[in-house]
Order: sequence, then C-alpha cells, then structure tokens
Amino acid sequence: MIKNGFVKNGLNGHSSILDEFGDAHVSTNPDTPMREGAFDLSDKEKIDHIEKHFREILHTLGLDLTDDSLQGTPRRVAKMFVQEIFKGLNPASEPAITLFENKFGYHQMLIEKISGCKLFANIISCLFRV
Repeated sequence: MIKNGFVKNGLNGHSSILDEFGDAHVSTNPDTPMREGAFDLSDKEKIDHIEKHFREILHTLGLDLTDDSLQGTPRRVAKMFVQEIFKGLNPASEPAITLFENKFGYHQMLIEKISGCKLFANIISCLFRV
C-alpha cells in the first residue's frame, strides 16, 4: 500500500521511501557514479570477492553447491559480472575504435542487436551450464 510516498513492505511494518522515478528512471548524469578507489582491486580480487558472496547467496537460497551442476556457478557468476556485464566500468577496458570503408553509404550508426530472449538464454547458460 502506498501512502504519502511511503510503501509498506510487509516486513514487521517497516516502510521505505519509493524511488521518485520508479521503473521509468533515466539517468540525469552521463557519467556512471563511481566511488573513490573503485579500481584499486584487480579483476581477480573482484572475482574472488564476488564468488564468496554469491556462494553465500546460493547457500541462503538452499541450493546444494556440492552438486556437479552448481559447483562452479559462484565463480562463473563472479566472472560474468567482472569480465562481461560490468567490464565497461573500468576505463582501461575501453574498446578500440575501428574504422571501415562505408561501401554501402550508410548515414547512421550501425548497431548489432541481440534479442532479449537470446540475452536471457546466454545468462541462464552461463549461470547453470544449460
């Protein structure tokens, strides 16, 4: 129930302020807000840290991490976050700009599109070795 900008979340009557923008939030700043020292840890250190915490999340959810289909999942998820999903946060990961001859006379940016279904399938495959 929403009342005066607060929502009752059902956890012992605690309330929290609703996000002013909700699901329609659009960044008002073109730069990603990063904290000081965001790049102090190496990718390996970040992966190790995330793996430990994701292992605890899976344990909390009741998953059996001794099962061979789940044993490597915490590491795979950690690598996915650091080396794929959030790779672009590190300025050192900036992609090289590639120029090519415009043989077909395009006057717009070329964008490779991936369907939401294919993206979801890639994430599930990475998480659970489907």
